[in-house]
Amino acid sequence: MDEGYSGFRSGYRYIFSLPRGKMLALLATALNLLCAVISLPLGAASSFAKGAAAAALLVLASKLVEPRVITWKRAAGFYALFSLAAIPALAATGEAFYAVLFMDLLCFLFLAATSSPARASTLLILYTALAYFIAPQLFSKSLLSVTAYLAVSLAVLAVIDRRVRRSVDISGLKILRGFLRYILSGEREELEECFTRMSKERSLGLHVVNFLDTEGRVLGKLVVSEIHPGPMRDLGSSSLPSKVVNSCSAPTLFLKAPSTHSENLASSSEVERIAREVCSIPCGDPSNYAKVGAGTAGKFDVVVIDAGRIALAFIDPLVPMEDLPREVFETLREAGVIAVDTHSMIGEEYLLLDSAETYSHEISSLYESIRDALEKPIAEGPIRAGFHRVNYSDGRSVAPGGISCAVLEVGGLRLAVVSVDGNNMAADFKPVLLSRLKAIGVLPVVATTDSHLYTGAISGVDYYTVGSFDRELLLELCSKCVEEALSNARSAALCYACYTIKSRYLDASALKRLSLVTRSNVRDGVALALLALLTAVLTALL
Repeated sequence: MDEGYSGFRSGYRYIFSLPRGKMLALLATALNLLCAVISLPLGAASSFAKGAAAAALLVLASKLVEPRVITWKRAAGFYALFSLAAIPALAATGEAFYAVLFMDLLCFLFLAATSSPARASTLLILYTALAYFIAPQLFSKSLLSVTAYLAVSLAVLAVIDRRVRRSVDISGLKILRGFLRYILSGEREELEECFTRMSKERSLGLHVVNFLDTEGRVLGKLVVSEIHPGPMRDLGSSSLPSKVVNSCSAPTLFLKAPSTHSENLASSSEVERIAREVCSIPCGDPSNYAKVGAGTAGKFDVVVIDAGRIALAFIDPLVPMEDLPREVFETLREAGVIAVDTHSMIGEEYLLLDSAETYSHEISSLYESIRDALEKPIAEGPIRAGFHRVNYSDGRSVAPGGISCAVLEVGGLRLAVVSVDGNNMAADFKPVLLSRLKAIGVLPVVATTDSHLYTGAISGVDYYTVGSFDRELLLELCSKCVEEALSNARSAALCYACYTIKSRYLDASALKRLSLVTRSNVRDGVALALLALLTAVLTALL
């Protein structure tokens, strides 16, 4: 991930899934039994029973306050938290109501972030009332503790809200609520509304190259997208690659043009329509003759296909690298070339090109290499083309678009392009894959779609790169895909069309500013959670 978005990473690490329902129920039951065993010799069985009843009522109240976010599973999770906290509370003080306080404060904090502080305060009022009736001896200090925690929490939430407003001119609590409700219940409307306010209206294109057989039937497609498939999960344009690949009737390779998070769609509502229309767009006059060139420039391999009316340049990194900047696409487009960023090598250390000027030497040598490859082709002649798609996803690193392959035969040269629906490729896996494909007798170009479908979706990581899992299976599937495409090759002509979308696209500078303050916001949120524990402990010590 671009270091400019590293603040979001500090939030991803706190995304986790509760155990399965049966496991959670067994855990809560076991903890309750342990609490009962501890409470009996201490003469605190009554205290535990009252605390358990109060905790159950508070959890039920939270479920009623926010039923879409507080699912029964999460409600059980909060109750299990009470049972866990009750063990040290009973052992140290013989009173379980301190564990109820800890659970209630965390429930309040959770609802304040996912709903509103006003609605969340219902739980604090209910806890105070329960303390009055169930544990009157604790009422005074419970009231003091709840009031103090409420005051501090509201002050910190106000700071979070103001911090984000100064950064991106949107309520910080609105963004936080939208993000959490999306993560927890799939509600994307409020978060994408915030994205829309952080966006600018622009026009970007999807460049479609259709390969036709001698009877005019579509053998397959290459789709080069100026739209970046982000920002995360299925927000914005993250699902665009898999939607396009699965919407087209012919095998389709989704390829990424040089682009960054500034080219993310602000709203996902347009993705389905874009996918349908891209698959059906008519193209211009076909050409059945092409030239292929290749070269190496510093940190890039380059392969170009020039069919006269359309020229494609595949820019393949030789070192771990993040997104190529938009400037690269714009410069080459002015020269009549559509650039493809294969986005296929990443590691713990990687090169980041923030702009074309940042690494002027590398970029200028790249342009020179593309120009040389166009002027000095290594093969030319009539086109033969074959396509194949493997419907495969591991649910972690390879998204539902699967693996798509094209083999283009020109003047005795067999060029194989492999597109895997994922976000970049492991640096130590790519050379192995290239070697396996070269053994088939092709000049391979390996690309990923840069899909962000799994970004932020798995606990503890930003995303998993292609090659993180089941490497032998992936090698076999990619090899089989190319072999099938080879067997499908036949005389072909290609034609070109561009589908332009005028829409609102995210402002990467605003995203980076939001990422910067997110680190502080996460820190403050964790501090409030720890303060809930400290409040319960201090209340017990008073």
